[in-house]
Amino acid sequence: MKKIPVLICLFLLLTPGLLPAADETTLKAEAGTLVKTYVARLKGALQMSMAMGGPVRAIDTCGKQAPKFAAEMEAASGWKIGRTSLRARNPVNRPDTWEKAGMEEFERQHRAGIPVGKLVKSEIMQQGQQRRFRFLKAIPTGKLCLTCHGDNIAPEIRRALRRNYPRDRAIGFKVGDLRGAFTLSKPLD
Repeated sequence: MKKIPVLICLFLLLTPGLLPAADETTLKAEAGTLVKTYVARLKGALQMSMAMGGPVRAIDTCGKQAPKFAAEMEAASGWKIGRTSLRARNPVNRPDTWEKAGMEEFERQHRAGIPVGKLVKSEIMQQGQQRRFRFLKAIPTGKLCLTCHGDNIAPEIRRALRRNYPRDRAIGFKVGDLRGAFTLSKPLD
């Protein structure tokens, strides 16, 4: 009689997308905590850069410190952490198919009245031979973001952006727009 529950447990663990809800809830909470930590570190570094050298220095900080913070957090947590956008500044941050579909859904939800800060997507999926938990959290455009991502960007900031990101597509945003998303994933096998 005990073989049936064991077989059911094995089936649930080995079948993608069928983990118990509590496990998905735990993974989602863990990813949310990592996003908050990442945002706090990046925001602190950007504020310091702005205070010490203005927006041009912050551009450099954002491009160099964000990946460094992500790498440090990845090493400590086992999660892959990054940022992506439908209008990426850095080509390295272009979305994969899953991220693109998620952000397109975020855009539809935002047009339907849901605030960008509330938009989250998560999923357990099979990628090759490995099951992964994927997490996407929308990044709303704040007032300070418009300094480098808005319509009226100062000439010295535009020059710095062109120098660092010649194919920049991350301009023309308004406060409250979907700027991009934090993207996290964790292997489950």
